[in-house]
Amino acid sequence: MANLMKFQNLKALSYALLFLGFYFGGRFAINGIAFFVLVAISGFFVNGALPYRHFNKLLLIPVFFYLLYFLSVFHSGNPKAAWFDMQVKFSFLILPMIIGFEKPANKPTVKSVLLLFSAASLVSAAFLLIRAFVLFYKNGILPEYRLFSPFVHVSYISAYFTFNIIVNIFLFNNLKSNKIRLASFLSSLLSLFSIIFCDSKTAFIIILLISIYFVFKLLSKHDKLTAALAITTLFLASLLALSHTSRFKALLSSLYNYNRIINGENIYVESSGERIMSWSAALRLIKENFWTGLGNGDTKEALTEKYNELGYNKAAELRLNAHNQYLETFLALGISGFLVLSVLLFAPLFFSHGNLDFLLRFFIFIFAVNFLFESMFNTQAGMIFFMFFYSFLISKNLPDNEIL
Repeated sequence: MANLMKFQNLKALSYALLFLGFYFGGRFAINGIAFFVLVAISGFFVNGALPYRHFNKLLLIPVFFYLLYFLSVFHSGNPKAAWFDMQVKFSFLILPMIIGFEKPANKPTVKSVLLLFSAASLVSAAFLLIRAFVLFYKNGILPEYRLFSPFVHVSYISAYFTFNIIVNIFLFNNLKSNKIRLASFLSSLLSLFSIIFCDSKTAFIIILLISIYFVFKLLSKHDKLTAALAITTLFLASLLALSHTSRFKALLSSLYNYNRIINGENIYVESSGERIMSWSAALRLIKENFWTGLGNGDTKEALTEKYNELGYNKAAELRLNAHNQYLETFLALGISGFLVLSVLLFAPLFFSHGNLDFLLRFFIFIFAVNFLFESMFNTQAGMIFFMFFYSFLISKNLPDNEIL
């Protein structure tokens, strides 16, 4: 029993370091995931593995997805880049197997894991916000967008903080301790402030949609007219607030100049305009390589060539990826890859129903929207976070077990 307690404490430490690594990136993140994997593997030697009949078969989908990428290596004209991409996407293989086959005795409770993630998010948000105000005190300018996080791109940490808000709503509703509820509220509040500093348009859209959902859910049961008025007010207020941010104004400008951008006119574009150029080039390449794709090592070079061909000079100079995970997968693997990605993302919504269903559905929603604007599987910052929580929520989403 004492050895089991020591192992549980070691496993909890591995979760804490993994979660902090999400936010601080770099060597910290690499060491965090390595330590987590080593501790998890050692657990199989201590207590054995879960029988295959209890393994959630939904976790075979990412494994099959990884196999498709492996096969595409032999179709790629750039094997070096293809094998590097396989290393980035190794989480598709290792995390579902480790998390899916772990015995309950080998890992902390769901409550402990969620609380550790909430605490890591609280610490990370506090650090970034304190850093922002220190820089403001020194320079007189608040660091926003890419200046806010020196460790991980704001598109990724905005997704992390958004999911943390959902985790804390879940904890707040399922735990009775006032102290934990207060900590959850504080973690959510600092996460929301951090999202504002990240100035991520995608995160703002997701927060707006989630807010509308909760307003409707809370009010529609009592007064549908009040709910409709509340939703309309929330939507207009959010739209008014967004319209006064420079990045949202740039988004509207890019949409207004859509035809000029895809025709390659030499006009200034920010990230929204760059995405329009990336999507336009990617869609043209997909039409040319619909069935088999380009191979996972050739997408960047092919996109750069297409940018030059279309006159997208800025996109070619930056060697932009597709900035859309659906298009990026279609480019690399063809129609089969796109279909498997769709199954991976949406099958859990139909086949996994349990006490973590609330978290799982919002997790998939957050990433389904982010995939529209970022190729999140091109970096370990997107891969590891997604595959950890995807595997964790699916493997622990048990209808008959009380987890909190």
